Amino acid sequence: MYELITRQLFPTVLSLSLSGALTGILIAAVRPLTGRYFSKKWNYYIWLLVVARLLIPFHFEAGLPWTLNIHAPASTVHSGSAAPDNSDTAQPDNMIRNAGSLAQPDITIPDNENLTHPGSMIQREGGNPIDRIKAGMWTAAAYIWLLGAVLTLLVKLLRYLHFQKGLQKSCTRISDSQIMIQENVFCSRLQISKIPAVCESASVHSPMTIGLLKPVIILPKTVSCNDAVVLSCMSDSPIRYGYHSTEQFQLILHHELIHVARRDLLYKWVYELLRCVHWFNPVLHLIGRQISKDCELSCDEALLPELTAYGRQLYGNLLLDTAQQQVSCRQSAFSTTLLENRKDLKKRLDSIRYYKRSTRMRIAFSACVFAAMLPLSACSSIWIAGSDSSRNPHTDFVDGSADSATSAAVSDQIPDRSDEHDSGTSWSYSDSLQSDRSSDAWKVYDNDEMIAGKDITDIWFASVCSGGKQRFLATNFALFGSYSFVIAYVDRDIDVQISSSFEIREGKFKIIHVAPDNSIVTLNDTGADTTSTVTMKKGRNVLKMVGQGGKVAHVRIDYPDIVRSDFANVFSSENAEYFSSENAEYVYLVKNGLVPAEKEQIVNVLYDVDEKDASELFRILLTSGASFTDDELCDFFIYSDAALSGRYLTDALRDRTISPLSADAVSAIMPYMEDGYRAEVLRQLPMEDFYDVFSENIFYLDSSEIDECLTFYIDGGGTLTYSMYYELSPYLDERSKSRLDQLIND
Repeated sequence: MYELITRQLFPTVLSLSLSGALTGILIAAVRPLTGRYFSKKWNYYIWLLVVARLLIPFHFEAGLPWTLNIHAPASTVHSGSAAPDNSDTAQPDNMIRNAGSLAQPDITIPDNENLTHPGSMIQREGGNPIDRIKAGMWTAAAYIWLLGAVLTLLVKLLRYLHFQKGLQKSCTRISDSQIMIQENVFCSRLQISKIPAVCESASVHSPMTIGLLKPVIILPKTVSCNDAVVLSCMSDSPIRYGYHSTEQFQLILHHELIHVARRDLLYKWVYELLRCVHWFNPVLHLIGRQISKDCELSCDEALLPELTAYGRQLYGNLLLDTAQQQVSCRQSAFSTTLLENRKDLKKRLDSIRYYKRSTRMRIAFSACVFAAMLPLSACSSIWIAGSDSSRNPHTDFVDGSADSATSAAVSDQIPDRSDEHDSGTSWSYSDSLQSDRSSDAWKVYDNDEMIAGKDITDIWFASVCSGGKQRFLATNFALFGSYSFVIAYVDRDIDVQISSSFEIREGKFKIIHVAPDNSIVTLNDTGADTTSTVTMKKGRNVLKMVGQGGKVAHVRIDYPDIVRSDFANVFSSENAEYFSSENAEYVYLVKNGLVPAEKEQIVNVLYDVDEKDASELFRILLTSGASFTDDELCDFFIYSDAALSGRYLTDALRDRTISPLSADAVSAIMPYMEDGYRAEVLRQLPMEDFYDVFSENIFYLDSSEIDECLTFYIDGGGTLTYSMYYELSPYLDERSKSRLDQLIND
């Protein structure tokens, strides 16, 4: 056992650990290039090279400068007189040789009997005391490693079981039929055969997935959705949600199921077990943190192509909502969470905001880089062989094979899903999709005056919904209330043809035209394939869908004659940036000064507005002297063009068209502002609040902004103590440090 641990197992683990760290350093070295130009998925899975390097005990002799072969100290040392005369095979135990230079003579340290300095013959019969010390230290290190690996593994598993047990006590199974239906849809799309259970718990602060063999999705109670509305989110689908909690649930479910489909938990389990074995290597711990970050970024990237512009805005807002829950509790290492670290929030929001699909050229280039890194990682090795003097290192580079003795069987005790759905089952409506029959949305169907007014919607539900050019399509659709899908302003009478068809599964459903005089014409209320000619009179004309418990399938509405060039203005659901024709119309009217800007209404439609339009609405409100809460300011920067909004805000503060912002308000918007405007917003704070807000948000500022703020603070009479200097110094460049050093010394 002694020889197995000290001469085989420990040298092999140490070799793999150093080689894995070297591979990780090589990947990190090209990260500035790959992180910027390659997909998040590529940057996530490239770390598997490190995993492979930690698992597979081999190395190649490629002559690379970072490839080393090191022999461990011997456990026994022969005296000079007793040493076997085997010059062809025997090698000194403390040899260090460049593994790629086989023609170069080995660098050796002479035996003791050849030394001429005093004391060279001490302890000849008992062996060199230095070698014995080395051997003892090697043995101690081997047993310390083994003890540390066992303890680290036990601690992780005990924490996991404790975490799991705590979840069991607080977990409640979500059995809402609509949630199961939506989960079924996503699982079918992601080809997940075993559908995870969905639970809610008050003991978690962020949505997460746990369980290697039986994955379970855990939602905080504040995020779980028990409403009856669930929607599908396709890349070109202008969909609209009825409830904020439903919107959250939709994106959370999709995000967590992507983790399940990609088997990210298996990836995490394997790497966490490897971290237990290599607990002494700090590089591997840093790589583990980066893997977790890249896991979430790549999951975001996988989700974003399925989302429209509105969906991406909504997803960013969901991350913000999760961050506001103060995700401070430590989650299990063997789980995936929607947001593990608030410090990563800005990077994820930036990835969402500046998301672009990978081009073929980038994909090809990333494949070439991967092909180049694969042999590099295989040849990047620091190999430590056990000291078997009968083995010639020129011909045998691996000292035995380490036994693999790491195995763990952790039972997933989260409630079983005994009523799992077949992922191949076709999508269908549920009887639980109900509405209050006394609500205005239910009454609107039979009331022409209500139909002609603003949309009143209780439930708006779509599956596989799209708004192509001059058309509206939906595989399954439910509407309790009214919904305008086209608003057209005409300056002369125009005849247009409207074709439609649908299948009524339940309730009532119709398509109508509202004329400028608020008269109503029903175009189709039976679902039969119908083509109607509608005369759109001069003024505002609206095409609406109206439903009273209406559940329909295969909805198709074509209006090819409504061409923008023939109309004064057209607002329709085909616009990628708008999902409500009424909201698109309202933005147009406000921008052109045709209706007054009302802050409450603008805040309510921000999610449904193009970024530049949102910034323009922000400017209009700032010009009018409107005041904002911290949350409202954050919403404007999240949903708008941050650079434009930053310029408008700084202009308003400089011109004093709005009241100065509070310290809390400035801190709240710092993560979402663009470079170049943060410093100016900070400078409008009173001096007594400036330093605290500046130091708290300094990591959002670039070097020039930091220097600008420090100049403002010092010139304004602010004092800078040594403790304050050391607090700021990690974020300062050399020029700023030199300047501050001089000021402090003066």
